[in-house]
Amino acid sequence: MKKHQLAFTVLDRALTTKRPHGDQSTAKFCTWLTKLLPPDLTWIDACGNIHVDQRSGKSKSLFVAHVDTVHRKGGKNKVIKTDKMWSASGAPLGADDGAGIAMLVHMIRSGVMGYYIFTQGEEVGGIGSKWIADNMPGLLMQFDRAIAFDRRCTYSVITHQGFGGRCASNEFGDALSMALCDRDMLFMPDDTGVYTDTAEFVDYIPECTNISVGYDMEHSERETLDITHFTQLLRAVPKIDWEALPVVRDPLAVDPDELAAYPASWYGKKSDIGIKRLDDDIWMDTSWKADVDEASFAWSDAKGYEPRAAIYDLTLIEAIGSAFDGDRNELVKLIAAAVSPASPRSAEKQIPRRLITQEFLAGLLLDAKTMDTDTLLMTAFDEIGVGV
Repeated sequence: MKKHQLAFTVLDRALTTKRPHGDQSTAKFCTWLTKLLPPDLTWIDACGNIHVDQRSGKSKSLFVAHVDTVHRKGGKNKVIKTDKMWSASGAPLGADDGAGIAMLVHMIRSGVMGYYIFTQGEEVGGIGSKWIADNMPGLLMQFDRAIAFDRRCTYSVITHQGFGGRCASNEFGDALSMALCDRDMLFMPDDTGVYTDTAEFVDYIPECTNISVGYDMEHSERETLDITHFTQLLRAVPKIDWEALPVVRDPLAVDPDELAAYPASWYGKKSDIGIKRLDDDIWMDTSWKADVDEASFAWSDAKGYEPRAAIYDLTLIEAIGSAFDGDRNELVKLIAAAVSPASPRSAEKQIPRRLITQEFLAGLLLDAKTMDTDTLLMTAFDEIGVGV
């Protein structure tokens, strides 16, 4: 434990501090965190992301963790500790992503060469990572791999994020899993990843992944952190030869998995093969409401593409579709239930329907690719609600 004392100091400070995005508690934590980092290598960008450039020679590895939590208010968080498990009382633990923060600090202090970013606002839509992708693409293109420490459980090396889109090659997933298994851990490639910051980097960095740090039941009062796994990972990560991991995925190529993950109407008609991502050039009309085969959730459009979308929340998609047609009631009910499950009718009154515009709905549909339903709906309320 003494060798890992700093990591556990950071972990304790992170988990005992509720850190919603933009809150004063988060700002104070970031100030404290920055003081632990090498001053000559550390800088903060205009979005508040904390960068540590600890590259040497040909190092092309980027490591990422986010500083915010899902808590609604900042302040102290009570942590219950045993030798094997940490948990909280009456609130989420915040190991998503306090564990990742501690892991990055440990790697920096252990001398692991690479570039490190502690991002802002991951829990409210990847604010910090999106800012980096929009404003610093030249930086991102310097890396071959981006590794987030922000995955639940104890076994995943993520190869697909954001509703099925490929973010890392099978070869990369296999190699990193094997490298961790060689350190007496059990890891395997996992294609069921949800959104985290590295999803924003896939257009610039070939291999983007997310590694299990041991938390479970995140975003809930039942969240826990497996301290045994966390400690094993602390021991393993400084010994991995990150630069030797294979680089196979082409970030400029259209991956078949991407076509199989998104509704066809999220693509336009400009490229030679007949597709264009909505992110790059929005093509939006009500034709996205294609026929749905409820057995397979297979979408189809006039072009004949039939990607599968089984992992979508069909209730949400249908509510957005109805709102496009002018009936906003179901979408308002979903937002209200997510924000205030105890009194949804009260929350409904705080949602001005006039603000649910076509532009708002297009953004909501786009964000549905990369955010879980509850987070998406609460973020939607934060954008248009007037307070509960």
